[in-house]
Amino acid sequence: MSNQLYALLYRLRFTPRWSGSYCIHTEDVAQHSHFVSLIAHALCLIKKNIYNEDVNVEKVITLALYHDSSDAILTHVIAPVKRHESVKTSFQKLKGIANNEITRMVPEKMVSEYLNLSRCRREFHKHCRYG
Repeated sequence: MSNQLYALLYRLRFTPRWSGSYCIHTEDVAQHSHFVSLIAHALCLIKKNIYNEDVNVEKVITLALYHDSSDAILTHVIAPVKRHESVKTSFQKLKGIANNEITRMVPEKMVSEYLNLSRCRREFHKHCRYG
């Protein structure tokens, strides 16, 4: 079993978001993922309790926690760059390579769970404006 996976993901706290851009309040990828998870949880509760719709809260929160995990390898790339038509396809390929590298660090008995997470993450990003 490799400890590299969690060591790598722990580095997200040292990966700044929007680096190179002026920001009044800086944020790292770990902080961002935490707050995305909080918002995702609240939206799940709204969907479940107000709209009486079924939602897999665990799946949604897990996706929120891991949605930028490839930034641990690639660093954070700002949205205007990764959305630009000249780099969009290439960046998606790089992100896929990074996610494959992360998955290879997963203990063997847990790989299927992480592969499922990767498939869900791709679906999640298809529905996001910045994906």
